[in-house]
Amino acid sequence: AGCGAHLTALRRTRSGEFRIEDAIGLDRITEAKLISINRLLSSWPSIEVSESDESRVAHGNRIRSACAGDFARILNKRGQFIAVASVESGWARPRLVLTSINSE
Repeated sequence: AGCGAHLTALRRTRSGEFRIEDAIGLDRITEAKLISINRLLSSWPSIEVSESDESRVAHGNRIRSACAGDFARILNKRGQFIAVASVESGWARPRLVLTSINSE
């Protein structure tokens, strides 16, 4: 047997490397203080892709990868974040793409 319980408040004070002491109120946020997605996901493995694979990823196509883990960051040759990918059986499949295609 047990007894009932309830929660009246819950406050997260840390998430990974991010602490409540580093938080900024919504009224004070500026673009300069935003954290890049690449930094947010820095604990995930990264896959650096060639220009041809960058184009494939930008179009949502999977690429070959020897990356270990369930998810990875995909970076271009300049080290810029372009996508989040799920990784399975030697393939990385883009799940969120944050890049634009030059349509020249």
